[in-house]
Amino acid sequence: VFAELRYYPEQIQAANFFLMSEIPADVVNALSARYGTASPYFVEFLSTLGLFDHNNNPKPAWYTFASQAAAGARLSSCESRPIH
Repeated sequence: VFAELRYYPEQIQAANFFLMSEIPADVVNALSARYGTASPYFVEFLSTLGLFDHNNNPKPAWYTFASQAAAGARLSSCESRPIH
């Protein structure tokens, strides 16, 4: 994905990610029930999808996303910008 951002900077208007923060435990439990599994691996997967942990600390993926998205889009930082 990041290689595409660098290769096609004029064609790509934005970069996106799925979750900024971790999914709360009650939502993880509801999703696990909905998918019919209580597998600890599935629960752990769902519990750690965010770019920031439960204490609002950035995880390594945030730094990668922010720096790579900014580099690919030729931005000085990862921030909201108007799309023309």
